[in-house]
Amino acid sequence: MMALFMKKAVFTGALLFVMLLGAVLPVMAEDYNFTHIADIINIVEKSGRFEPHVTYFDKKLETEKYVNELGHPNPNHIVTIENGKKTIVDYKPSAEAAALYEKADGFSKSRKSKEAVALLKDGIKKGIKDFRLFLLLSCCSLESGSYKEACEYADEALKLNSGCWQAYTIKGVACFKLGDKVNSRASFVNALIYNHNDTEAWKGLIALGGADNFSVDMSPFVPLYSLDKVSSGKVRVYFDDNDKTRWLPYAFCKAVWKYEPGYFENRTGEKEYRLTPLEEMECLHGMIWAYGAFLKSGQFSKDPFMENLKKAERKMFLREYAYFNVLAPKNPEITWTLDDKYLDDMRDFIGEFIIKAGTSSADTTVKS
Repeated sequence: MMALFMKKAVFTGALLFVMLLGAVLPVMAEDYNFTHIADIINIVEKSGRFEPHVTYFDKKLETEKYVNELGHPNPNHIVTIENGKKTIVDYKPSAEAAALYEKADGFSKSRKSKEAVALLKDGIKKGIKDFRLFLLLSCCSLESGSYKEACEYADEALKLNSGCWQAYTIKGVACFKLGDKVNSRASFVNALIYNHNDTEAWKGLIALGGADNFSVDMSPFVPLYSLDKVSSGKVRVYFDDNDKTRWLPYAFCKAVWKYEPGYFENRTGEKEYRLTPLEEMECLHGMIWAYGAFLKSGQFSKDPFMENLKKAERKMFLREYAYFNVLAPKNPEITWTLDDKYLDDMRDFIGEFIIKAGTSSADTTVKS
């Protein structure tokens, strides 16, 4: 439960929401097929179930909570590709592969990389194939300074498990050591696409920026709102008083998606609620519309966060913003089965919105 501070001021939900959004929404233009903000306003206005409560959130505490709730990939999951379709499956190594890995990993942990490499190469030569064997070979090669081989073995691991973010991180470091900044950057970006919370990939990208004159925006998306469904069937919608331009429309949109009967099913075709990219894009779009209303009314000046979000929508990157900045931190595996076109768009988004050209103050040391 989010920390709530100071007083609560209760408003009539429909009136406040329509006042903020209605000025810019006389008719809802379907710029995107996920844009249904007018429908949400109509639901809030007519149902009488959603009660807004303006309050104060401690941003420092909420950020700490956000960091503590970051998600991590399931170590027993891998991605397989059959007939062009990506599927997340449980990792089930053969008995031979498991035994070989355990023995080689023991050598590696005892700092006997040469013995580990020799053992792994012999097993692979005999026909034992497993992505973890190649990943360990890549890691051992990196530690021994064999950077080219580290890249090659990382690529072999990725052929067997396209979601192997560790292989991308190792390749990023190895390419950096080889002076290949282009492939180093691409590898770190791919590592973050498959595991948004890979701290080593973030560190590697920042260090690369120090050598290649770019900075990295790691600002987290920390929503300042909460929802509370009470016994009467009504939903209390809390949003931060210091930043209504963001969190009032976002909170109402979230409330309708989660608690309005039939809304989730009508939008997705599914009965059981779950967080979806469609919902997130709609809520982000609501923020943008409300921000436009505030600017137009002259009540608020321009806000860097919202200007960046507006830019993402204007450049048709709202989907990628939702995936990378909002959904992937909680569930890194959400990107694993995206098709190649989506992944290319994600890379373009990161290249423009996460990586900032021309500014850097990073430590340029990438550790192997």
